[in-house]
Amino acid sequence: MKRDAIQNTISALRDSAKALDQKIIDSKTKEYLLRPALNAISDVEIFLLPKALAAGNGSHADMWFKMIDFQLGQAERQIQLTKEMVANYGTSLQLIG
Repeated sequence: MKRDAIQNTISALRDSAKALDQKIIDSKTKEYLLRPALNAISDVEIFLLPKALAAGNGSHADMWFKMIDFQLGQAERQIQLTKEMVANYGTSLQLIG
């Protein structure tokens, strides 16, 4: 079922974010890099997924599931970018500014 696949994706993204949170030393850097992904995941869990499931089948449900795919894609890209930054600059990377 689509719901199970979405829940599995959410779980995997949260696990990745948690691992990065434990690796990155600077708290402001963690917040800046991980907060957008966590917000997107929360949007899916709290708002989009319940709306999609309540819509049932049809084009209305399809619209909600497309928004879910978009938000999870955004979260995945942000987490991947953070992984790359940690790989390139180490766990002590910091924001300057």
